[in-house]
Amino acid sequence: MVRSLLAWVLVTSALVLAPSTTAAHAGEPLRVLVVGDSVTQGSVGDWTWRYRLWKQFEASGVPVDFVGPRDDLWDLEADDGGSHAYLDPSFDQDHAAKWGMQLGRMPVPIGDLVATYRPDVVVEALGVNDLGFGELSPTEVLDLARGFVADARAADPDVDVVLGAVPQRWVAGAVDYDAALPGLAAELDSDPSRVTATDVGAGFTEEDTWDGGHPSATGEMKVAVSVAAALSRIGVPVAFPEPAPTVENGPPVGAVLELTGTTRHGVSLRWTPPLGATSERVWIRDLTEGPDWFRGVFEEEGTSWSSGYLDDGHHYQFRLQAAKGTAVAEHVFSNVVDAWPAPPAPSPVTDLVLTPVDHGLTAGWSAADAATRYRVRWWPVDAPEETAQTETVDTTAAVTGLRAGRRYAVSVEPLDDWVPGPPTVATGIAGGPVPVAPGGLRVVLDKRHRGAISWAADGLATSYVLTLDGGVPVTTTQTRWRSPALPVGRHIVAVRAWAEDVPGPAARLRFRVR
Repeated sequence: MVRSLLAWVLVTSALVLAPSTTAAHAGEPLRVLVVGDSVTQGSVGDWTWRYRLWKQFEASGVPVDFVGPRDDLWDLEADDGGSHAYLDPSFDQDHAAKWGMQLGRMPVPIGDLVATYRPDVVVEALGVNDLGFGELSPTEVLDLARGFVADARAADPDVDVVLGAVPQRWVAGAVDYDAALPGLAAELDSDPSRVTATDVGAGFTEEDTWDGGHPSATGEMKVAVSVAAALSRIGVPVAFPEPAPTVENGPPVGAVLELTGTTRHGVSLRWTPPLGATSERVWIRDLTEGPDWFRGVFEEEGTSWSSGYLDDGHHYQFRLQAAKGTAVAEHVFSNVVDAWPAPPAPSPVTDLVLTPVDHGLTAGWSAADAATRYRVRWWPVDAPEETAQTETVDTTAAVTGLRAGRRYAVSVEPLDDWVPGPPTVATGIAGGPVPVAPGGLRVVLDKRHRGAISWAADGLATSYVLTLDGGVPVTTTQTRWRSPALPVGRHIVAVRAWAEDVPGPAARLRFRVR
């Protein structure tokens, strides 16, 4: 097709050097059959160089129809074809490429493909597997390429052919094969059937792959540019701008990351990886110590990861950087998650018992699972703001310095490192000595019938409560009290000693006013 177009152009105008494929077909697209191996088929999460070439056809305004028996990618996990998980599926995906294919071992002969799909141009991108796995010499592979062209022409004498150089020049024999390929193309080039060769090998390095053999984004671009350049040499007006567009390697979007739990000195993460990612680089920063990110030592495969050796209680942040093999988008990360490593909270203590002692309480309890120590708090039931606390590694605690006879609440919290478990609370009355009944109680009446009531001091007493005839109690710290004038008749006075909030027995005295 391209050759007949060129003849038409030369007849009509000696000034036109390149044919117009679109004009020759009166709007019909150029039919392109791409025959290749894994470099051409691509795998899950690739754009593929076919995509990049098709997009350039589109940008150049050249109608094109990629043809062939397949439209799939290789599924690395299933180790089989059939995937359609392209990074961008918006292009003509038809092709005749298959993972592992060789010039010497084509599942469908090129003659059959040409006869079936009637391409105007065949782009051949094979040879590396013949040199590598097939262990053929460059000369033997060149003979296979010569036979490839002959078989294609046998099916269509006018078909044009682009012979692809082997991009992996580090494979044994690739340099010699690539060096000889232009000569073979020149030898085979003819008037009805143009033949040319690409020169991708000279600019392709291992950094353009994600595994040392298969192209990453930059490798795809280099292959596509070389094929476009070869097509332009046989009259197809499609070419990349100079310089070719810059692309970034690695998955173009990040994983979706979530925190699934915290443990002692560690955290657990899981994620949904982006399309094509084979591993994730874990980035960490300890915001408690500073703002800098640092990358973990290993690249994590799968969809989960658990850390260790973190500082409990520190504020950490985590993010992931997706990789397909060695191909990483340097500025593409997952979302960031926050975590505070900590052991799980221990279970609450049981059997908390409070025993009164002099001006205090002794607390005892059963050990809690996972507890390394206990936080003991206490406060007066009627004054919770007066809380005090201590910590212990034992299962008992002496709470001292309490007001005798006062009711207190005691809380015991199990701790695992700094993580508290649920508190257990009990109440009890602080113990203390019990004063005796005041001795020497007597009443002396004056002329106005006022009673001077007195009693002997008790060394334990901190106060005394006096009642006269069962009336309103009077509290005093003295050992005497004067009553108002009393009516004639019988009376009774009672005095009780108190040691803080601990009452002693009452002393009573009956007397008469005459």
